[in-house]
Amino acid sequence: MEGRVISLSSVQNVGNKLYYYQVFGIGIESDFALDSLVPCSAETLPLNPIIVRLGNISAELTDEPTVDAGWYKFNSKEFYYEIPDVIRFIAANGRSIMVEPLCDDWQKMLLFFYSNAVAAVLLQRGLTPFHVSGVLDKSGKVWLFAGHSKAGKSTTALMLKERGYELFTDDTALLEVINGKAMTVASYPMIRVWEKTLEKQQTFAQKKAFQMRKGINKYGIHFHETFHQEPIEIAGIVFLNNKTESLGVEPISRLKAFSMLRQNVYRNNWTSKMGLEHKIFNTISGILAKTPAFQAFRPSDRQSFDEFALLIEEQIIEKSSN
Repeated sequence: MEGRVISLSSVQNVGNKLYYYQVFGIGIESDFALDSLVPCSAETLPLNPIIVRLGNISAELTDEPTVDAGWYKFNSKEFYYEIPDVIRFIAANGRSIMVEPLCDDWQKMLLFFYSNAVAAVLLQRGLTPFHVSGVLDKSGKVWLFAGHSKAGKSTTALMLKERGYELFTDDTALLEVINGKAMTVASYPMIRVWEKTLEKQQTFAQKKAFQMRKGINKYGIHFHETFHQEPIEIAGIVFLNNKTESLGVEPISRLKAFSMLRQNVYRNNWTSKMGLEHKIFNTISGILAKTPAFQAFRPSDRQSFDEFALLIEEQIIEKSSN
């Protein structure tokens, strides 16, 4: 598949030095800047980092692909991906990402890098990212919000921040059982909100927000100064449902929670062909054996996020802490 290739020397944020970051608690050594990630130094870079480089890429994989959709193809160790006229990358062995820019819109390219290239490396490492947002409660534990696209994960977290809770992560997090506890590791310090939510909220100055993609009224806001990189214990998981007629909450069984959390595995359509089903089954089972789960309902035909956040606070978070 052909794309418009640009000169690597003309790419924004590329110089003669290396940049060091952390994402999901993993180190990254990159030869271009990744401003949404948490910076660190060569001395504090975690062991076994992901090596990110610019270069020209072939679509050929070393081993036969288990999935070949043309614009992306992969097996358990290699993942090739291309968005025409935007970006091309290949992630390999859970250790490296080679990036080939196909446009001069650096912000647009990085959206696909953060959401797809990093996810491919995590899965190659046997780690399981989930589609969740979350906040820290007063005890320092994390409440995670899961649900289908546009269920309101980010907005719910932001409305709870307006009620005094600290943002933990937006969109994705790792879930793992560590030393017998259900733990989560945040992705990176940026929350994504639609324009209407941005205008409504009072937590962040609007000048901090930036449009994530031309033509789409979704904005990113960084919160590096309050971001936590270490694994934190999960207080509970709340599955959001915005297809009801009234507000409400209810605890749900472990079996039902398993099915719902399985649907929220990040890049769910990749995992079975990467041979990860057994690992994901064990991860979800281990998490839910130690974590309460709830479902929270709100109507989609009216603006109810203020009431919804209050309901979750009073009926789930506060009750669970008593």
